Amino acid sequence: MSRHPLPPWPPGPARPAGAVTGPPPEFRAAIEHHRAGRLREAEALYLEVLKRFPRAADAQGLLGFLLHQDGQQEAALVQLAKALELNPNFLDAYLWRGMALQALGRLAEAEASYRRVLMANPRHFDALCNLGGVLVLLHRANEAISPLEQAIALHGNRPEAHFNLGRAFMDVGRPDAALAGFRKAIQLRPDYVEAQTNLGACLIELGRRDEAEACLERALALDPTRPESHYNLARARSERADAGDSEALLRQALELRPEYPEARVELANLLMNLGRRDEAIEHLRYTVETSPESIVAISSLLMALNYDAGLDADAVAREHLDLGKSIADRAASMAPLSGRSGLRDPGRRLRLGYLSGDFRAHSCAFFIEPLWSAQDRARFELFAYSTTPGEDAVTARLRALVDHWRPVRFLDDAALAQQIADDGIDILIDLAGHTSGGRPLTLALRPAPVSATWLGYPNTTGLAAVDGRITDAIADPPGASDRRHSERLLRLPGGFLCYRPPADAPAPSDRPASAPPVFGCFNTALKINRPVAACWTRILDRVPGSVLQLRAAQFRYPAAVGAMRALFQEAGLDPARLHCSPWRPTIAEGLADYGGIDLALDPFPYNGTTTSCEALWMGVPVLTLAGEAHAGRVGASLLSAVGLEKELVAASPDDYVERAVALMQDRDRLRRHRAELRPRLAASRLTDPAAFAAAFEAALLTLWQERPASSGEAGA
Repeated sequence: MSRHPLPPWPPGPARPAGAVTGPPPEFRAAIEHHRAGRLREAEALYLEVLKRFPRAADAQGLLGFLLHQDGQQEAALVQLAKALELNPNFLDAYLWRGMALQALGRLAEAEASYRRVLMANPRHFDALCNLGGVLVLLHRANEAISPLEQAIALHGNRPEAHFNLGRAFMDVGRPDAALAGFRKAIQLRPDYVEAQTNLGACLIELGRRDEAEACLERALALDPTRPESHYNLARARSERADAGDSEALLRQALELRPEYPEARVELANLLMNLGRRDEAIEHLRYTVETSPESIVAISSLLMALNYDAGLDADAVAREHLDLGKSIADRAASMAPLSGRSGLRDPGRRLRLGYLSGDFRAHSCAFFIEPLWSAQDRARFELFAYSTTPGEDAVTARLRALVDHWRPVRFLDDAALAQQIADDGIDILIDLAGHTSGGRPLTLALRPAPVSATWLGYPNTTGLAAVDGRITDAIADPPGASDRRHSERLLRLPGGFLCYRPPADAPAPSDRPASAPPVFGCFNTALKINRPVAACWTRILDRVPGSVLQLRAAQFRYPAAVGAMRALFQEAGLDPARLHCSPWRPTIAEGLADYGGIDLALDPFPYNGTTTSCEALWMGVPVLTLAGEAHAGRVGASLLSAVGLEKELVAASPDDYVERAVALMQDRDRLRRHRAELRPRLAASRLTDPAAFAAAFEAALLTLWQERPASSGEAGA
């Protein structure tokens, strides 16, 4: 507890001559019990003192502080109000009031209490330290750094100031500086569990998982009841093949705190990767219901539904539209954005803002790079808002293609929206939707007069604030597709994608005539479901000696391999005919693997995108089944762009089986494809950046020219 000087007694404005000036022994004893942590004994003595001296502001305030420490925040506030009524200049009472308000989540009021202390005493350590902490919680970490540095200058040996400074640096995207803060806090207090846990989380952000794991194990040894330590240790171990350990840690975190949305979403994502989709979706639905403020839970649920073969397109669309309204309601309750910085010359270059977490070696980058390289820079000024978790050589290439690069991963949704508004963005293009790194709440705040979504997400955002979705007439045929979207569908002629093949792609390799027939799929294992397994098993049954080669990131987990084998065994496939392998270390090695397959099978109802382009570039034909919604029609769109829709797009599962069998039995045709597909792709609209950029920009200009008159200001 704070040290507090003993007051003159008896309290009150008037003391008769000769009155006793020292506090009664009960008050001294109460303070000693309080300092020793014996709260019950201290409380009884404070109450005894107050019976005799009800106007003793110090006793009233210390009792209020004790009630705060005991978790009785509302009672603490009542008691502290009495103290401040008796003594409006009682600074520690304002401090303790701020602490009680902070514990109740009334952060703005807590900030005001701490600032009241600092008005009277700008060098009050506890007020500076607590103000910095509450500013972090208010997502104003930039403002928190100065008071925390002032607090450390006053008392550099107080660990809580270094801890709060570490949290502030984490929130502004300076994990290296945060590391120093957390380590100093631990040096000063080796048993500081919160600092150990946050240090572990910081090391995870820096990619130093082994160090994070050791740190979080120490945190759990100090206090095994902290759910954050279990959660972060599961994250630190997420790259391990033994997924069961991470699952156990996440379940322990949830046992300690059932309403822990971050841990439950992490568990759901792990279960998805292990092939336990139904269980994962159950966890996500629970989280959305019990923690409706968790936008990550909403997005994770919507993303998972795209993989669910048991839902039709209308059902999935309804979920998107319903939960999109929930996000919009959350945005409506937030403070409005300040206006855009003035009206500029109507003949100016339009400012385009691209928002994504995939500006790195990621499948989306193969489509972003050709667009940016061909955009008309005389008409458009490009801004990139990167929520990317780690930067690499691809990031550097992309950064060189835009006028302005904004690393915004650590900004909250309101701050990001304000940044976009302050930059005067005319058209905001979302590239992530409900995928990792997506910011649907930022989109719902409408930080630009016009916004559109493209590329990264295979469905509607469900947000009325997003004006358009860029697609094509094959991926989204007119009619039902329009009804399933909150956005206006902008259908590009020639296809909604442009692919840039990797510069280091090896040449297609010939398959030996004596090699056994190999079907392949290098898509995420999440896309392979019971109907797919049943269909592909029928194909292999019709082609004697054939095998199925699957490659996916999930297969680093033995449990995921086991789940996939069980899925195909249930469909009737001999396990010896199924081969599962994890991702290769480099893109070039992954592309070389296409040399070992004859025909790529596209999953449904969620097709491949990048994997299909890769297969075609490596001379491997891709057979797809045209579904009813965008996710299941991307294959048809890609194959139409290269003129192969008549041969490789099936209309039904039976048609899919017949085409696969016929093509695998025609070895001459497969050899011709291997020789001709790369030049066909290179000459097609699918790899023509100039034509694609022109069509893309025309769609954006249509949205801009037809925008409502009221959309000229941010937050409109």
